[in-house]
Amino acid sequence: MPPFHRLATRRLVQCANADNRPAAERHLSPGHRWVAQQVGGQSVPVLITPTATLRNSDEILRYIDAIAPPELKLYPTHPEPRQHVETLVQTFDSTLGSAVRLWVYFYLMDLPRLLQPLWCEGVPWFERLLFPIVFPWMRSNVLELYGINEATAIAASDLICKTFEQVDQLLADGRTYSRRHV
Repeated sequence: MPPFHRLATRRLVQCANADNRPAAERHLSPGHRWVAQQVGGQSVPVLITPTATLRNSDEILRYIDAIAPPELKLYPTHPEPRQHVETLVQTFDSTLGSAVRLWVYFYLMDLPRLLQPLWCEGVPWFERLLFPIVFPWMRSNVLELYGINEATAIAASDLICKTFEQVDQLLADGRTYSRRHV
């Protein structure tokens, strides 16, 4: 549960200095920035493999592609289609993912009864117990960290729709989402 996930990710994702923190974290108020520095890394997902700690979706996808058998590869082998897929992955990860997070949080941050089961499923008992105490601070922190307000939620919704329209155009020739067509 946020913010407790940061206790685990701190051990996994080391920020060498302030320049390595996410841009959004560098713009926090002094109080929230101090807490972020004490608690540590916010980066998720994190995947620990036998050979490395992978700190983001792109690294995880590349790892899976590297170990997948040829018939299950995620990325094309030819340079041009591969670049196209890499661009899509980057767009989905940074642009679409950020927009969805912002849009969802705009609507859910005022609904703690809806968020509590989502954030508390499978967490230790003490995190479930602390949810009502931690949530008001987390709400404030999340809204500030991601600059969430009505205007940014509308912009995020527009970006989500635009991204889906672009994917729709890619699939307009009738193909299905399938590696066979990449």
